[in-house]
Amino acid sequence: MRTALVKCFAGAVFLSLFAVTAADDAERLYGLARQGDSVAQFTLGNEYFFGRNRQRNPVLAVYWFRKAADGGNRQAQYNLGRCYERGWGCQRSLAMAVKYYRMAMEQDLTAATLSYAELLYAGFDAEKNVYGEFPALKADKEQALTIMRREAAKFPYGKFILAKYLFRDAPRHGKELRKTLAAYVASPQPHPEALLLYASCLRTGIGGDVDTPLGITMLKRAAQAGNMEALAQLAEVLDMGLGLPPDSKKALEYTRRAARAGNPRALVNLGNAHLAGVNVEYDLAQAFEYFERAAGSGYPPALRKVGDCCFYGMGTEKDLFKAFDNYRAAAVGGDDEARCLLGMCYANGHGVKRDDAAAFFWFSQAAKGGSVKGMRKMGIALLDGRGVRQDKARGLELLRRAAAAGDSAARHLLLSDPDAR
Repeated sequence: MRTALVKCFAGAVFLSLFAVTAADDAERLYGLARQGDSVAQFTLGNEYFFGRNRQRNPVLAVYWFRKAADGGNRQAQYNLGRCYERGWGCQRSLAMAVKYYRMAMEQDLTAATLSYAELLYAGFDAEKNVYGEFPALKADKEQALTIMRREAAKFPYGKFILAKYLFRDAPRHGKELRKTLAAYVASPQPHPEALLLYASCLRTGIGGDVDTPLGITMLKRAAQAGNMEALAQLAEVLDMGLGLPPDSKKALEYTRRAARAGNPRALVNLGNAHLAGVNVEYDLAQAFEYFERAAGSGYPPALRKVGDCCFYGMGTEKDLFKAFDNYRAAAVGGDDEARCLLGMCYANGHGVKRDDAAAFFWFSQAAKGGSVKGMRKMGIALLDGRGVRQDKARGLELLRRAAAAGDSAARHLLLSDPDAR
C-alpha cells in the first residue's frame, strides 16, 4: 500500500511539472506570436485549429494564420487559403482562397499551386461578401491540368491530385491517367483513394487492357488502408466471384463492416440482400432503413432504391410523390436507371403532372448514359411522336441498338413490325 501511494504521488508530481512546462511553452509561443514572429503565429494558428496545447478554436486559428500570412509565411498563406475555401473559422470565399494561394505560389509552395489549379479547373462566379467584391475566375480545364502536370513532377502526392482530375474525363485521358496512377501507387504510402482509382482503371480497362488480378490487389491494398469504398467493392468481388473464388460469408462480413462505417454502397448492398432474403433475413423494413441511410449521403443508387420502395410500398407506405422526388434527385445525380424511371413518372403522371416532353428528355438523358431501357423508351417516343417530333427512322435505329444490346422488349417490338427489321 505504501509503495503504491509513493508511486501515485510521484506520478502526480510528474504530471504537475509537465503541465507547468506545457503552460510555459504555450505562453512563450503566444508572446512570440504577439511580437510578430510569423513562425510562432503560424504554429499558434495550427494549435488553435487542431486543438493542440489549447482549446480548439477555428476562428482564432484563422486570425493567427492571417497574421502569419500577411507577414509572408507561405505555409500560413496556404492554410488560410484552405480555410477560406472550406469556410473553416471564417465566411467561405473562393476569391480570398485564390488570393492567398497565389501569395504562397509566389514562394513556390507546390500544395498552394495545386489547390489553385483545382479551383481553376472548375472556376467560380463573381463574389460580393464581407471581404469585398471580386471578379469571377473563368474555368480553364486545360490550363489547370497543365499546372497539375508540372507540379506532379515535383512530388508524388501531386500525381494523385492530377489523376483525380484526369479521371473526370477518363475516355480522353485514359492512358495518361493509368500511367500517372501506376507511378504514384509505387510510392511509399499512397493515398487509399488513388489505389481505388487505379483498381477501377485496371478492372474496367480504362487506358489499357483489363487486368483483373492487379485490380483486385489494388482493392485489397486500399481496403487494408481503411478505405471503406474499396472494402465494399471487394465484398462485391467475393460475392459474385469476379476474379476471386466466391465467398458469400466473407462478402457479407466485409459489407457489414463497410456499412457500419457509413459507406453508401455497402448500405445499398445490405438493403438489396434483405430485399431478396439472400444470406440474410428477408426484411423489407430493414431494407428500406438501409436505403434511407445511404440516401442521406446523396448517393444516387440509394435515392433510386428509396424511390422504388416508395413507389411499390416496400418496407414503407406507398407514396408516388416521394418516389418521384427521390427518382429526380437520383437522376440529377447521374443515375441512368433513375433517369429512365423519372421519364416513366412523367409519361404516366405518377407523382407529377403528365408531361410527355419531360419524359422524352429524361429517356434521352438515360440513353446518352448508356441505358438500354432508355434507348428503347426514347425510340418508342420517336416512333409515336410523343413529347417530340415524330422520327420513325431514328426511333427504329434506337430500337435496333437496344435490341443489339440485349433488350428483349426492343427485340419483340422489332419482330412485331416487319418494316423495322
